[in-house]
Amino acid sequence: MLCFTLVGCYVPSAARHSARLVKQGWDRDIWGNYVVLTGPGVSILAVGDFAVHALVPFQYDGYFLIDRREPQQKWFRFYTGPVQPIDRVAILCNRERATTVTTIRTEEQERATYARHQKWHYPQCIEVLPGTYELKVDFYSRETFRKDYAIATYSTESTSPATITWQAEAGCVYLLSAVLGDVTPAPGVAYSGTTLKRLTRTSTNLGTSEFTLDEGHWLAILEKVDGFDEIDSPVLEHREAWRRYELRRRDR
Repeated sequence: MLCFTLVGCYVPSAARHSARLVKQGWDRDIWGNYVVLTGPGVSILAVGDFAVHALVPFQYDGYFLIDRREPQQKWFRFYTGPVQPIDRVAILCNRERATTVTTIRTEEQERATYARHQKWHYPQCIEVLPGTYELKVDFYSRETFRKDYAIATYSTESTSPATITWQAEAGCVYLLSAVLGDVTPAPGVAYSGTTLKRLTRTSTNLGTSEFTLDEGHWLAILEKVDGFDEIDSPVLEHREAWRRYELRRRDR
């Protein structure tokens, strides 16, 4: 009876994950004509993935086994001990998913710390105690556009991280964003970014593809905002969910 109960709990999420695998395997934007190989192969993999992960309390994302009880929206806290009240910490959030804080360190630290709890984590926000921090920021985005009989996919990524000095004040909220290409002065504090590369793949209905590689520059922008109302996401709910998860994990 217990086995049937466990299967009933995990089947929906296992099915969703297997469906994502199948969809990716048959994505012509990614694989082009090779989809005739990747599609059937990934479909077989998805069947095995469903059979295994409908029975175990873990989610496989292609590389790692993830605890299903872990909140989907990740959060990174750069201090030890219990979670501090919101007016005693500074919080930095990504304005868009393309930016990622790779590492963080204080003025006293000789070595930087990865700004995530696990390898598969890409936190929406970072929470710190008041102080001065050095951040390394990376950029990556992928967009697909359809025009007439062609599909263009733009993959843009930084070739090396930009460095930001963050003066974190208690009770304040900050947003991290990026400006690409020919930049003009932006609101907030602009930090000199690094070069980036943009790979464009244009595919036609005839099955042909053309690749072009462009280089440019980008800026990482750090700005202090009035509050969480300027963030298009329930940040405080995500923070509370992660706080509860930390308590459950600590008590286990």
